[in-house]
Amino acid sequence: MAAKYPYEKGLSIEKISKSFKLSPSDILNVYVVGSHLWGTVHKDSDWDLVIVVKVWSVKPADMHSGLLDAHILSKEQFVETLALHNFRLIACIYAPVHCKLKETIKFEKMFKLDKIKLRDSFFQENERDNRIAEKHANKGRVDAAKTICVHTLRLLMFGEQICLEGGIVDYQRGRDELDELKYTYFTSWDELSSFVLPKIKDCKERILALCI
Repeated sequence: MAAKYPYEKGLSIEKISKSFKLSPSDILNVYVVGSHLWGTVHKDSDWDLVIVVKVWSVKPADMHSGLLDAHILSKEQFVETLALHNFRLIACIYAPVHCKLKETIKFEKMFKLDKIKLRDSFFQENERDNRIAEKHANKGRVDAAKTICVHTLRLLMFGEQICLEGGIVDYQRGRDELDELKYTYFTSWDELSSFVLPKIKDCKERILALCI
């Protein structure tokens, strides 16, 4: 099924501003993340966005409107969170041009890679993902658990790439391994974990070796 209006003719700053009741002039940067960035988009995919605005008086917020899911934050909040080596924001600054709908601030120039911080941030997110995935699987939601496992393996693969290359230069790297996980059928956490946890362990060990 094709995307419904207002997205059927493409995504624009005007449509985004109306969807989230923002002034277009207050929007500094808009990044497209999620499946459109990973290259896994399909006909039913929504749009995952990170929106940076001039003023955002509350903590960063996740908002939903139609086919749009947005993480909204201020410039200062972006800089602060990026310095912590947050995966989502690192993915933004290295995104290809077509995933940067608007970019008035070049956050990449403000970012200094610290491999130890990256390791700690990415490993912490991975450990949280593992716990959540196990809970989903043990409640019978194995597909939801697998989706989380795909995300966390991708996270670690990109972490390794950043340590090697100094940034994300290839969003398709590791795609075959991720697809193997995505399209393998599992019925329990035991099956899923026995497949994915060794891959996660290997990837983390490679990152550890790069952070010495």
